[in-house]
Amino acid sequence: MNGSLLAAAFGVAFLSSLLTTPFIRKLSLRFGLVDRPDAHRKIHRGATPLGGGLAIILSIAIAGSLAFLIPSFTGRVIGNFPPKLYGVAVGVLFICCIGVWDDIRGMKARYKLIGQIVAAAIVSDSGLTIQKLSLLGQSLDLGILATPVTIFWLVLCMNALNLIDGADGLATTVGIVLCGTIAATAVELNNELVAFAAFALTGALLGFLRYNFPPASIFLGDAGSMSIGLLAGGLSVQSSIKGVTAFALIGPLAMWALPVMDLAMAVVRRKLTGRGLATTDRSHLHHCLLNRGVSQQQLLGIVGSLCAVCGFSAWLTVHFSNSWFALISIVALVVSLVSTRLFGFVEFQLASHHVKQLTRQFLSSTQKADFQSWQSKVRLQGVHPWEELWQFLVDEAESLELLQIKLDLNMPWQHEGYHAKWVRATPQRVEHLASLEWPLFLEQRYIGTLSLSGDGDSEQAIWMAKIAELLAEVQDRIQAIESRFEPQMISPGHSNTATPRVASGTPVDAA
Repeated sequence: MNGSLLAAAFGVAFLSSLLTTPFIRKLSLRFGLVDRPDAHRKIHRGATPLGGGLAIILSIAIAGSLAFLIPSFTGRVIGNFPPKLYGVAVGVLFICCIGVWDDIRGMKARYKLIGQIVAAAIVSDSGLTIQKLSLLGQSLDLGILATPVTIFWLVLCMNALNLIDGADGLATTVGIVLCGTIAATAVELNNELVAFAAFALTGALLGFLRYNFPPASIFLGDAGSMSIGLLAGGLSVQSSIKGVTAFALIGPLAMWALPVMDLAMAVVRRKLTGRGLATTDRSHLHHCLLNRGVSQQQLLGIVGSLCAVCGFSAWLTVHFSNSWFALISIVALVVSLVSTRLFGFVEFQLASHHVKQLTRQFLSSTQKADFQSWQSKVRLQGVHPWEELWQFLVDEAESLELLQIKLDLNMPWQHEGYHAKWVRATPQRVEHLASLEWPLFLEQRYIGTLSLSGDGDSEQAIWMAKIAELLAEVQDRIQAIESRFEPQMISPGHSNTATPRVASGTPVDAA
């Protein structure tokens, strides 16, 4: 392993990033590649350039050209892997173009996902494929599942880094720690090509952090976060494979533990509240920490330290060939964040309530038990007394003989979120179920939905008239609750009040 070459890759990429980022920033402003505040979830001050990803890719390319100037390295290392190199380069350029288009024009989530799958397929088709999985001493030959598993892993990495890119310098800091871990692991396994690329990417990210550090003068944008996620995801695969042995899954999972946990919690939160997976909210890890009064600079230190601990455990796993180091660090990370209610506690409560409800439904359908009516209430974030509105709805549901009611409120610009569900115990099966899903608004802004279900055999005209009165009263009560609080246009990285995250699921007496 040529240490001077790795140091040169890091240094050239670092200097290139320092010098090219201001130039890219000016071009981004000139061509309108900027992120503008929208008073909804983007609450940064003023239009901010989004071309950071272009600067990083350019810096890596400049550092990569250094390798071709050294014949011994080119012949010994690069010459043996041309398909993978070209495949990764094409895949990164493709997802970068998708990201630039999304940054400028906006793109529906499903189309962006298709673009991610195509980019991952390009990389996988070049030969960077997970053929075998190794976990806790057991090996599994994937066979025809090799390509789908590889694509899934790369798409997971792209989205994990993309979603965590919600605060100045955060995705960059995570990327630095992640790529530094990949570099150390590659050196341990004597994988010179992966080490070279990881050192170059680490240097480029570190140079970019000079301008992305809060308050940031340029953002990575989707082009940057997805490109870095794809490249780092591919490198983490290669850094965990020596020769033709299996892909040691637990090591890369430890490296990616924090961003993957953030992604997983977002999926759980949105799925179990009935929201679309692409729905905006402010319940990610960085939002939770910022709402605790942590500054943006402190946020980078906390998240970076957590990633570093997990990354070090991944290196120990490789060094000692013992998966327990990585496994223990992953479990410790999840348990510590959830148990201290810093992050993941609400999602855990949502999942717990969902399992309880499914269990009740199953036992009720088999007529093994007779249950009371049941409700669950989850404050996702915020301080507004939405419990008052929910209690009113439960009381009305009883009087209107509704069978089910669900309230979901999401106000990311106010750091407010609330989800609750009530189900009546019914002694017999309802043949004709009438359902209504009503959008809720506050000052012409969509803030959530109210879903109602009742017995369709009842008098429809009378039932609908009562429901119309209920909906009008709900809108009035929402306005009344909001009027008690001053608008909280929270500055980037700071919260005016701590946001409690409390959940409960309480059985209530049947009507």
